[in-house]
Amino acid sequence: MAVTDPTQVIREKASEYPGVDEGTACTQSSFKSSGKSFLFIGMQGGRYKAMFKLRKSIPQATKLAESDPDLYQVGKPPWVTARFTAAVVQRVGSLFRTVFVDTIGVD
Repeated sequence: MAVTDPTQVIREKASEYPGVDEGTACTQSSFKSSGKSFLFIGMQGGRYKAMFKLRKSIPQATKLAESDPDLYQVGKPPWVTARFTAAVVQRVGSLFRTVFVDTIGVD
């Protein structure tokens, strides 16, 4: 079965962690824990976009951005942006656990 919304898996995983509130910011789904945003995700410009809040993982994100700048961008720390299609969603989804642990401190 084809994935119609590849962000669904990431959004569901984000919602599973304790104390997470889901909302909307502009056209993106937003996720917060303890009043602090850690993920914005949704469609933008014909592909999907996820903005993760990272701290300890910035060096790994920087390497991704250097090797694949069309997909990853390190912005003003601690924010990292990933842009993707359904074909690469597994690469982005695999980052989520690291993002949540890095941002919220829950393993």
